[in-house]
Amino acid sequence: ENNKLLKTTGTIQDITESHLAKMELEKSENRLKEAQEVAHIGSFDYDLMNDMVVWSDELYRIYGLEKEKYNPTNNGFFNLVHPGDSARIRKKIEESITNQTLLEYDHRLIRSDNFEVRIMHCRAKITYDEKDNAVKIAGTSQDVTKIRKAEMEVKNSREQLRKLAS
Repeated sequence: ENNKLLKTTGTIQDITESHLAKMELEKSENRLKEAQEVAHIGSFDYDLMNDMVVWSDELYRIYGLEKEKYNPTNNGFFNLVHPGDSARIRKKIEESITNQTLLEYDHRLIRSDNFEVRIMHCRAKITYDEKDNAVKIAGTSQDVTKIRKAEMEVKNSREQLRKLAS
């Protein structure tokens, strides 16, 4: 009557456990991001049924793209791949899906920010539904440019040594 509070009711819920779980999840996500950055490895998930692709932050960095400006798609990925590698990659994906094997290949990418050519190594697992239809491809892509260049230098040095020894 006089706008006086006569009674209040409420509940109290202990959210300590869920708060701690959330903090642990955030720590784990940060460790994963740091590890990917140090190793130059990005990760991706491709939902084949809905044609939806999700990239890790490091994959955007490797490809020289901004997360806010680029929405990864399957077709968009092939626009970033060196034209000389596209057909081989498509064939490799189809073979891995058909044979239900691990997907693994190297490809060249052309960075969109500076047009630098990088060499990527991709490894992915394909998930199938109960009817053996491929439904998801999840994996990693690592920038192996320095490694492949070093391998080529070693190979060239060995060839030169063989020629000198002959």
